[in-house]
Amino acid sequence: MIRSLTITAVVLAAGMAHAQATPEKVDALIKAIAANGCEVTPENNADILAAAGLGDDDAQAVVATLLGLGSATIEDGKLRLKTAGCE
Repeated sequence: MIRSLTITAVVLAAGMAHAQATPEKVDALIKAIAANGCEVTPENNADILAAAGLGDDDAQAVVATLLGLGSATIEDGKLRLKTAGCE
């Protein structure tokens, strides 16, 4: 079962040893989130991960990168993109 990105962002340590946030994965997730209204919610999480072609571990690594760069935030339990035209 794919966990919500908003939840996995809080539990970043699990599975991160093997996952990598490559530029291609970061770009794929940014595009998928932007195409879905710039927010990841429990309702659209699975669709966004499928569109980005990411599994849970890779998504965790990419989300950690986005949060670390200030390119995303967690607001009201949702991951909010702050790049790619999303403000």
